[in-house]
Amino acid sequence: MKLFLLFAALAILQVYAQRRTTESLCDEAADVVFVLDTSSSIWTKDFTKQLEFVDSVVSQFNVSPNDTRVAVMTFARNHYVIFKLNRYKNVIDVKAAIKRIRHRQGSMTNTGPAIRFMSSRMFTRGNGGRENMPHIAIVITDGKSQRSTETLKAAMAAQEKDIEIYAIGVGPNVKESELRGIASDPDDRYFFYVDNYDALLHEKDVFKQRACRGSSTRSIVPTTTTPTPRPTTARPITARPTTARPTTAKPTTDRPTTARPITARPTTQMATTTTTTRAPRTTPYYRYTPRRTTSWPLPPIGDIDPGFFIKACTGKPADIYILMDSSTSIGRFNFQRQKTFVKNMVSRFDISQDKTRVGVVTFSNEYNLDVPLGSANDANSLSEAIQRIPYSYGTTNTADAIRFVRERGFTEERRREGVAHIIIVLTDGLSRDQLLTKQESELARDQGIYLFAIGIGNGAQLEELQNIGNKPHDKYVFQVRSFRALDSIKDLLASRTCEVDIEKLCGSRDMSDVVFMYDVLSLGQMKTNYISKFVAKIVQSLDIPSGNVRIGRMLYDCLNDAYSALSSPADIHVWSNQVLPGITDLIRKLRASGFSSPNGGRIGAKSVAVVFLDSRLHNINEVVKQMAKSPDTHFVTVVIGADESTVIPYLSHNTFIRVPTYRELFSYKDAFLELLCPVLDVEFFHIKL
Repeated sequence: MKLFLLFAALAILQVYAQRRTTESLCDEAADVVFVLDTSSSIWTKDFTKQLEFVDSVVSQFNVSPNDTRVAVMTFARNHYVIFKLNRYKNVIDVKAAIKRIRHRQGSMTNTGPAIRFMSSRMFTRGNGGRENMPHIAIVITDGKSQRSTETLKAAMAAQEKDIEIYAIGVGPNVKESELRGIASDPDDRYFFYVDNYDALLHEKDVFKQRACRGSSTRSIVPTTTTPTPRPTTARPITARPTTARPTTAKPTTDRPTTARPITARPTTQMATTTTTTRAPRTTPYYRYTPRRTTSWPLPPIGDIDPGFFIKACTGKPADIYILMDSSTSIGRFNFQRQKTFVKNMVSRFDISQDKTRVGVVTFSNEYNLDVPLGSANDANSLSEAIQRIPYSYGTTNTADAIRFVRERGFTEERRREGVAHIIIVLTDGLSRDQLLTKQESELARDQGIYLFAIGIGNGAQLEELQNIGNKPHDKYVFQVRSFRALDSIKDLLASRTCEVDIEKLCGSRDMSDVVFMYDVLSLGQMKTNYISKFVAKIVQSLDIPSGNVRIGRMLYDCLNDAYSALSSPADIHVWSNQVLPGITDLIRKLRASGFSSPNGGRIGAKSVAVVFLDSRLHNINEVVKQMAKSPDTHFVTVVIGADESTVIPYLSHNTFIRVPTYRELFSYKDAFLELLCPVLDVEFFHIKL
């Protein structure tokens, strides 16, 4: 009898354990539709593995009429409804129906029509769809669709209906850019790639975790008040394509069946849930192309002082062009989010003809002036004009859009003098011609235009954003994870835009004599040209017309015996021992006579010397020693080729700035003026009219 009771107890425990293994991990209710590839490129045994993957995922759902409902459809040349959302009432029946699905081995991969049918028919009320539940589609395919553009349009239409789409690509024949276009944002939740169907089965647990989290992101009412942190485990995802989606190439290397390492997300908190926390996975499954480190650390949004924002923006005049990316990779739904972000941001400005004026340009293959500068006289009319902007497909031709604004947007007839001229560029990927984009941005800066760069998603490369935006980058360059996150920076971007000062002229209420000094003999022609052009730009920002500021230049100290007459000199050996003058000799000469009356110096004027040094050519310690012998001269030193590790001796009357390369000199104009202007007069400036 005891033996019988023991066996009975063991049987009960076994049934209970089996029941626990199928107990749902996804407590949030949802309507879930699987869209499965059944084309001939999939072998029968692999199609069976695909069904095993679906069966395993479904096992985690709490299937019932009031909880999660499941439907399945397949596609090849045509698409086929296997069963609808209202067909089965429990997980056992759903799993049995999945096992009965036959492999049709169709001759095509018509993904687009299948997605279009899924979004228009599978979630209807008659087919079991519920309006108050998350709608989730899981698309699995092993190849490129027949018509990629049609597929992307169908996916965009589905996302506009608030259908969350997971896209899973299997094997080497998938088109990664197409799958990313199908997947909802962000990719690191909704996009998967695996090498083969064996790897798909290995990844079922990782996918189930993400699918469960996906359904909970749109829950109407949280079930508890206990926040659950985001898991810090695997998210198998590669970076977004760096070009427009249709043209992105897939790697051609053979993919091993090992799993991709998964990048942890920040440990911010999600919406509340009652799901039991699972132990984090310690062994990664995926091998993948590592994500580029493109994120730029944004200051916390909460750090913005509303009082400062009002002070900075209220009534402040500016002419602003907003350049909106309208390329294929954006998608119609995200383009609408981009428009909403722009409308919310410009609502912070004081829009009028004598205050802030805004123009909007969209760009893809071509640029379009959708809202001319100043055409909207108030915030409401500007918002309506932005809402009417159409979406277009194409590549990311950022350079032409910047050139258009530079050449035609700020013409003398359109722009106002004495106000800030600003361009704000929004993009989700690399431009079609990165070098040209950089050149156009530099030309715009040379015209006194301030550029902000906002990158959206992982396709926007930080290096190019920094090439577009002004310096310092932590003020003019932004990055957000997705279009959903754009709204989080609207106040910060508006505030930064309001902080941009109009062009000022450095000057002095008293007299200041400024001498620019650089050693052309050691620098050579190319480096000298960079410095000379930089000096010319700086001089344009000095208040020369008032007469209070005078400028001069010392380039080299001429040799007395620079020319020797033709002869037969006995002491010819001295030529080889001759020491050429350098920057220290120039400073000695400056101390002796640089600010004297014969050289234009004025009694009572402040003496200021701007010295350019090359960290590789000049002995900075020796130069500073010479500066120390001229305590009445205020030195502003530019050290080129120096980084933060370069030690520059302290001198109370020497202010210095480091510039990494000669090519970057122009981008340091504003930073240099911030040093020079207080030396001339800490409070004085003129608005440049």
